[in-house]
Amino acid sequence: MTIELNLKDIIIPDKFRQSIPNDYKIANVNIDYDNGEDIAKEIVVNTAGELIDGYIRYLVLVHRGVERAEVTILNKVHYKNMPTKYVFGKHKPDGKTYVWRMTRKTKHPERLAVGNRVQVATKHGDKRITVEKIEVLDTPPVDTPVRKVRECYQKSREQ
Repeated sequence: MTIELNLKDIIIPDKFRQSIPNDYKIANVNIDYDNGEDIAKEIVVNTAGELIDGYIRYLVLVHRGVERAEVTILNKVHYKNMPTKYVFGKHKPDGKTYVWRMTRKTKHPERLAVGNRVQVATKHGDKRITVEKIEVLDTPPVDTPVRKVRECYQKSREQ
């Protein structure tokens, strides 16, 4: 759904205010704007008027003096806008730590515990990892989309 808003009424969260926009991305959005594309519809706000996505497009419109624009309203609950349980773990003991999120569809969530194994979605398909840390956070701990925990397993007896 789209709605026309005053750009000055959009609430910009700190995570956007503290970021440094990429000059390349700004240049590309300016080119899109100059070519007559409606870049405002890719600005996404929640029902409270908080910016969720499209910060660079928002900045370009403000810089060009646009006061009102038709933006997209996200009226469903999104994990980025609510407290969510995040699971941190590694594929290999000496590897990089990654993060996943619990969902309503996660199987056996009662088994989630540090040291237990969980099946998670990765870009290479589902994999099992060992849980190192569990946190409930209001916003995602990373800027990229967070994949899901599929299933939780009990700690095996031989561990």
